[in-house]
Amino acid sequence: MDPWTESLHTRVSSSSTKVLDGAIFGVAGYARQHLRFLRNAERDGLIRLRAALATGEERERDTIKDLLSSGCSVYYSTSQFFEDWTGKLDFCTLPTSISSHVPFMVQCLEAEMNVLVEKPLCADIDHLEKILSSLPSYPNRVVGVGFQDLFAPENSDIYEKIGNGYLGKVRDIRLLGAWPRGNDYFSRNDWAGKIRNNEGFIYDSPLNNAMAHFLNLCLYWASAGTKEEFDGIVDVEGNLYRAQMIDNFDTATVRLSLSNGIPISVWITHSSKEIIPPVVVIEGDRGTLTWKHGGEAYWKISDKYIPIQRTSETDSRKNMFQKFFESIGEKRNLMETSLRQAIFHVRAINFIQSNLTVSDVPADLLVSETIDGEQFTIIKGIEEILSHGFSERDLQISLRSHLLK
Repeated sequence: MDPWTESLHTRVSSSSTKVLDGAIFGVAGYARQHLRFLRNAERDGLIRLRAALATGEERERDTIKDLLSSGCSVYYSTSQFFEDWTGKLDFCTLPTSISSHVPFMVQCLEAEMNVLVEKPLCADIDHLEKILSSLPSYPNRVVGVGFQDLFAPENSDIYEKIGNGYLGKVRDIRLLGAWPRGNDYFSRNDWAGKIRNNEGFIYDSPLNNAMAHFLNLCLYWASAGTKEEFDGIVDVEGNLYRAQMIDNFDTATVRLSLSNGIPISVWITHSSKEIIPPVVVIEGDRGTLTWKHGGEAYWKISDKYIPIQRTSETDSRKNMFQKFFESIGEKRNLMETSLRQAIFHVRAINFIQSNLTVSDVPADLLVSETIDGEQFTIIKGIEEILSHGFSERDLQISLRSHLLK
């Protein structure tokens, strides 16, 4: 058996003998991550992938041919898909464009399907209100959001420890990350880097796409120990910068002030030359947590370092699908945390975008380089600028004055 699904097979088969029938919307881009898992789960007898929606993805002919040869119906029309499959499927996964998430979710719920939608849940507040008003009509449906880091056991353990006072009173949460993206990334589809399209707001940016996982973790850990339903953001300050040829920002230095008094400060970019793996630092009056994406994580309590065992990104995603399938098979929702946090994340993004304006980085502070055959637009010295801001808790660094020091 493929190790990708070995533990999932044990857990799901022990709780339910029903093979789940499902569908996927999308077969290209990030949808390949969902498709890879679903096809492995199908080979191990856990699910049957009955249908796929592939509108506008003719370039994925080999994938489509493979799906068809396995007995999966491929559709290029959503209306035809729902006409054929309403009431006949257990689930649908939605690794689709941001602005399509909620419209597709509502259609799937109406068609009696459980839903796993890729992050973010949405960007448009109207879309958020639509899904929140729709969910009570489907109390037996499972809805999950693809923030896979929430399904790493150590991240839940961190939440519990913070809530139980392991760090004492939390004073500060900081996030630093630089993930270079070439020019092709910003033209990968018709909504990349856009603020909105004719379907609604998109707010495509590092914080609402590639690095959304890490902002979401900050919001999750910041809410630990809060008894009431928690989604309170009371203020925001900082800067949004645009170096790329896009509508929205690709670089940000932002501080969110939460209703429980905890600030979350962020220094991130897609316009660097070097990678700075995302790192979250949480400081309390008893100690600190350091969490590095793809790397180490540890507590520091009274000068004692306490390592945290990590779960790989692959295993976190496997756990996410596992919980989703178990929720359907056992008729109990194990995905509630992902949905609750996704709602908080949507509100955080809207608070940032509604209160801060995007500023262009001056052209003389940019350089164009070809790296491994791909063209990159880079802010000079941005790695040092963000790292300095992170260490000094300084959001207001001037790009120009820092470079001219």
